Amino acid sequence: MDTLTHRYNLCYYTAITDTWRYRPMATAKIPFGAEAARGSVGQITATVYRGTNVLKRRPYPSNPKTARQLVVRAWQTTVSRTWAALSDANRLSWSVWASLHQVPDKFGAMVTHSGFNCYCGLGSLLLDMGKALVATAPVAVGPTPLAGLAPTPGAGQCSFAWTARAGTAETVDIWDSGVHTAGRTPSPNNAKHLAFKPGETTPGVVTSLAPGLHTFWLRVISETDGQSSPFVSCTATIS
Repeated sequence: MDTLTHRYNLCYYTAITDTWRYRPMATAKIPFGAEAARGSVGQITATVYRGTNVLKRRPYPSNPKTARQLVVRAWQTTVSRTWAALSDANRLSWSVWASLHQVPDKFGAMVTHSGFNCYCGLGSLLLDMGKALVATAPVAVGPTPLAGLAPTPGAGQCSFAWTARAGTAETVDIWDSGVHTAGRTPSPNNAKHLAFKPGETTPGVVTSLAPGLHTFWLRVISETDGQSSPFVSCTATIS
């Protein structure tokens, strides 16, 4: 019997195998009269599997730090601190706006976010586009979905044509679900951000794409307040 060595000294374990998922796991003997252990410590996760307290190794880094992720985290820190400095009236405006703008979760159910979450979400988009944060909640209606979308794939790239947006205050946000088989139905929840393109300029070209069938997701973002349209999708086979 080995000992799980960590600053919390949670428990002891003996190695067994999870035959369903084919991942190494461990039965956990919980000390001090506790009924179960939950949560993660570093690369170890404590949970209950088929009625047994077990420990398992997390199959992904506990704190991945890609360049993109570090940038996103910096934006989140910025908008969180800016929220704390807003006036009560401004924070109230965001709470009211959030109550009027439900959004679908990944299962399609409509949910209401907090004013803080909405401020952080729209603010992060503004920072991503290089725009300034806004203190008050939006008063205008958000952008309409992108129209006339037509992809033209090429060697390692894809050109996207759309009906040009009026004015110069809207950006087209392009995401890619990556190479997949024809039988798969991708979701924007698993897509990767590719590029921002000016909404008034068409077509927009993205490069450095892997060969194969891709599903792309495009939406329109207001450069004024960070509101975005629903995604529209298209498929293209990159050579």
